[in-house]
Amino acid sequence: MAGREEKWAIIDESDHTLTVINPWQFETGQCCVITRRHVATLLDLSNEECGAIACSAKRVAEALVQTYQPLGILTFQTTASIADRKRHTSIFMSFPVRREVIGV
Repeated sequence: MAGREEKWAIIDESDHTLTVINPWQFETGQCCVITRRHVATLLDLSNEECGAIACSAKRVAEALVQTYQPLGILTFQTTASIADRKRHTSIFMSFPVRREVIGV
């Protein structure tokens, strides 16, 4: 599924998060864990929400590592502007993949 859908496909969800595949990937398997509650940064999350994000990120990372055997995992958090406090905090994950794994 990674890299083949034209929309943000939900691949996992919990009470606090949605995990989606990015339809405009820069790396194979690039995905995003999104909070359900609107918050500007990780600092605005409860401990329970932080734990849910970490568990979701780990779960999708394990699946993608097993599938693609990436060279590493790049994880970063996007930050909404101060003026826009209604955005969701997102954890983006990218998996640089060895070329022979994806056949290029």
